[in-house]
Amino acid sequence: MSITKIGKSKWRAIASYRVNGELRQPSKVFYSEREALEWERTQMLRRDASSAKVTFQDAVDLYVSKKEKTVQEETLAAITYKLNHFMDKLRPMKLSAIKPITLEKWRKALVDQPEYSDKYKNEIINLCKAVFKMAAKMWEVKDPSTHLEIVRKSFDGDVDEEDTITRILTVREFQLIYNALPEKTDQDKYHKALIMATWSTGWRRGEGKAIQWKNYTNGVFEIRKAASGKHKGDRSRLDTTKTRSSVRRINVDEFCDDELKRLLAFVSNVEGHNPNWFMFGGLKPLSNTQILDRWRNALIASGLFRYECEHCHTFLDHHDLYMKYSNSVICPKCKQKTMLPTPVRFHDLRHSHATILINSGVPVSAVSARLGHSSINMTLKVYTHVTKQAVQVMIEKLPNLHFVDILLTRETPDQQKTPSYRGLQHTWCPTTDPNRHG
Repeated sequence: MSITKIGKSKWRAIASYRVNGELRQPSKVFYSEREALEWERTQMLRRDASSAKVTFQDAVDLYVSKKEKTVQEETLAAITYKLNHFMDKLRPMKLSAIKPITLEKWRKALVDQPEYSDKYKNEIINLCKAVFKMAAKMWEVKDPSTHLEIVRKSFDGDVDEEDTITRILTVREFQLIYNALPEKTDQDKYHKALIMATWSTGWRRGEGKAIQWKNYTNGVFEIRKAASGKHKGDRSRLDTTKTRSSVRRINVDEFCDDELKRLLAFVSNVEGHNPNWFMFGGLKPLSNTQILDRWRNALIASGLFRYECEHCHTFLDHHDLYMKYSNSVICPKCKQKTMLPTPVRFHDLRHSHATILINSGVPVSAVSARLGHSSINMTLKVYTHVTKQAVQVMIEKLPNLHFVDILLTRETPDQQKTPSYRGLQHTWCPTTDPNRHG
């Protein structure tokens, strides 16, 4: 809002406000400053009245409509679930009636729910803050979420070394899971080959789904696209990769190459097969639901991950084991809550691949390029547990720095041009010898 004098006897008043995100700047000329001030006050009251009618549900609807154009279908479903399930009491409230104390009470109720992890609770809190931040820009209301804090972890001395990773599979565990996969149908063959290729390459699920036969030559995958799964009814539609660094080439081992050749021999007999077909699916890539269901069934069939209720010791089926957003479940027999162990996700094939490479001595920079990370810092952040192991090995070798090799014999002036290392012994380095004086 501003009022400026025009000439000797006129005043121009300009109002500025937003309606549903659209900037409006009405102006009017008056012959007295008093009339201009009165008009400005009226415009402010209208703006405040318009903002006062906006509810949190209006902000949620606008936020979801904006996200529909920028995120994948799975991500949008997760956002909608969080907004509807955890913010249901906020939705009917007017934005002007939501105060910081209101959100603090809401946060406390969320934090007190033990069945959800701290990470998931923080995702919900950050989503709430994002909605309020957008509403503050669109309707020029005060953001009450600025002081809303995420859940902080309190450590008693030891840090969880696998904080950033859900579950790392060993080679033996993967072999049992892979051998448990059936090959009865055509879809079984596609899924089994996809799981093997994911273990051998460490690519993202969407990158693997988008692979066509023309993208694979002599044991090398060329990744240029990703099948996001956000396009309903059109699984064959491809999107760009997650980052520019994700466009890359990945070599595979001989065993994986043999398995893919076996798959090619099978699909070559299918009528109409051509290099443009998807390697894992044929005319269309496999759906996310199919991939996850087959993966979970393989985990159960392997016999490695059988969990029982801590109260009645009843074995839980795979639907209980892999609840997406909870680390506990109600036992179907005794009806009591039992805590679930860390689940094994399909994405953990990627983490296991990278962890095994790093533990085998492959430079982190090479692993970062293979994974398609935007920077090596991302790799170091995700695989902190691996770098901590390397630090421990380094600490164990630090005492070796206190020993140096020195010559036992003095050479004559004629021999100094070509020094001879005849005998070596370990001795304390002069700069670190505690008995050294001066």
